[in-house]
Amino acid sequence: MAAARIGKCVLDILVAAALGLCGGCQTVGPVTIDAGRDRYNSVIQSTAKVQKIANIIRVKYNEPMSFMDVTEVDTGTSVTGTATGTVAGIGPAKGTTSQLGTISSGVTYAENPTIRYIPLTGQGLVAQLLQPLSPDALVNLLGSDWEPNQTLELTLHYMTPDLSISPAVTNIVERLYSNGRHVTFAATKSDLTPVQQSSTAAQPQAGATGGKNSNNKTENDSITLYFHWTLLDKGTNRDALHNWIRLLFFYYDTQVNLPPKNCAPVSKNELRARDLAMNRDVPQTTLDGWERCLPHSIELRTVPAQSDKAQDKNLLSETPQLRMYSAAGILKSAVGTGQQLILFVPPDKYNTIHNHAWNARKTLSFYQLLPEDANLDLSNDSPKTRSELINVIEHGNSYDLYDPPQGTADVTDFLHVNEYFLGLRCYILIIMDDHPPKNPYVTYFYQGKWYYIAAEDTISQKNFDLISQLLTMMAVPPTTQQLTPTISVN
Repeated sequence: MAAARIGKCVLDILVAAALGLCGGCQTVGPVTIDAGRDRYNSVIQSTAKVQKIANIIRVKYNEPMSFMDVTEVDTGTSVTGTATGTVAGIGPAKGTTSQLGTISSGVTYAENPTIRYIPLTGQGLVAQLLQPLSPDALVNLLGSDWEPNQTLELTLHYMTPDLSISPAVTNIVERLYSNGRHVTFAATKSDLTPVQQSSTAAQPQAGATGGKNSNNKTENDSITLYFHWTLLDKGTNRDALHNWIRLLFFYYDTQVNLPPKNCAPVSKNELRARDLAMNRDVPQTTLDGWERCLPHSIELRTVPAQSDKAQDKNLLSETPQLRMYSAAGILKSAVGTGQQLILFVPPDKYNTIHNHAWNARKTLSFYQLLPEDANLDLSNDSPKTRSELINVIEHGNSYDLYDPPQGTADVTDFLHVNEYFLGLRCYILIIMDDHPPKNPYVTYFYQGKWYYIAAEDTISQKNFDLISQLLTMMAVPPTTQQLTPTISVN
């Protein structure tokens, strides 16, 4: 009887242990999500950053870009529990409750992830790298609280085909948007261009967001700037009116230039005369009424106007006014030989640029460089150009547009200094060092050197994030069918 009681006791213990293990199984699922989801998410996010800086470096050294996407992570988990017990037959008296025995248990946890990588190759790679950003995508970015200088300068090849004017025009648009939101951007379909139907859903336009870019829909091919007259007042917004007049003058030959109701058309010479008058500080009262007859919008087409329609509207130019980069174009232009939006610098030059007093403004979305920071040679320019440029950089209150001194009528200086002004902006500083960095935002080792973005460099980090978003927006969905694993859940 005693032996039976002992055996029953051992059995009860083993059953209790087994039940305890099985009860623990009820919490395994939530625990694996809690432990695994963040780890996978963090690793995928951090390796994506490394891949992007790696491709920036490859472009700098004329190496082909390569993209490897993690398209799928399927994880199966299993928990196995064991419990064993024995009666040793050892004790002070055989058959008593003091007889010795052993009980042992164990738990085995296994995670079996299936992770799928897809290299971007073939037609998908070509579409992502070469297809320009769409007007819809650019407008959506501008509506997502990204600063216009970041968005426009990283994505646009030009805002007018006359490259001597384009930097000044870009600066004017950025000033109008940043200082009071005097202009609104809208993706539109021009009446002067051919109707383009979207292609099949398997090959969407880069950066398309649906809607007008879905099947059997007309694609938007222009960005229209609308000027907000209701925001004007005679004091603080005189600058906005002046810059809108400048834009109308520069784009005059490419626009229909329809005046508002009950107004006569304004000629190009009148626009230039008003520009000069405002630059000579003519009192605002002399302009009342006239400015209300100015066109309220400017259409920037990304494709040529049809010849017959252009002639019918008396346009002097059918050329597209706006050209946006592809994903490859964004990276190539950013590290190119012209305006270096991404600058590779040694640690000492990084410290010099980062510590310029004017770069300490918390609202600044770019680094304003001095000519020597960007190795810009001004020796062939006039002393006036150099002095004006340095004076604006070191003492100016605004960094988005160079305005000539009052009474100056020379449009050449306006265009020339603004070209330099735009060229001396840098959006990302990548440090090159022989030694590994401490706690960088992102780093990559390439051909014996460490390349990284510093942990305290918030300007570069924000713009690196913007480039990441641009590349994501321009990505083409994979055509390879996903895996369909079977995962048993107990």
